[in-house]
Amino acid sequence: MYRFMSYIQNYVEIKITGEQPQKFINICLRRRLAVWRLTRISEHEFTLFLLAGDFKKNVRSAARKSHVKVKILKKNGLIYTLRRYRARKTLLILSVLLTALFCMMSSMVWSIRIEGG
Repeated sequence: MYRFMSYIQNYVEIKITGEQPQKFINICLRRRLAVWRLTRISEHEFTLFLLAGDFKKNVRSAARKSHVKVKILKKNGLIYTLRRYRARKTLLILSVLLTALFCMMSSMVWSIRIEGG
């Protein structure tokens, strides 16, 4: 359930590098940002996951204060998936039509047989 909710809310995987990456993490935690899967790569590098909304609002100023560089490694979530398939409108229309057809066909009675003597 948690995975599904984070997929709906959209999140980013970021890599932070600098002299004091711990300071950046502390600033994020003080601002009550949702941080998870914090992984230490080396003494001066970490990867972590943040909600996309938190990333847009707070990360730039936190990176300036802690003198670290932030690089987005991966964007995950419903919005990013929809953007990826935005140019493929035929695929979207076809999937909606097939879902509607499936719902319509499953609500119909296909056959009734009464056998016996």
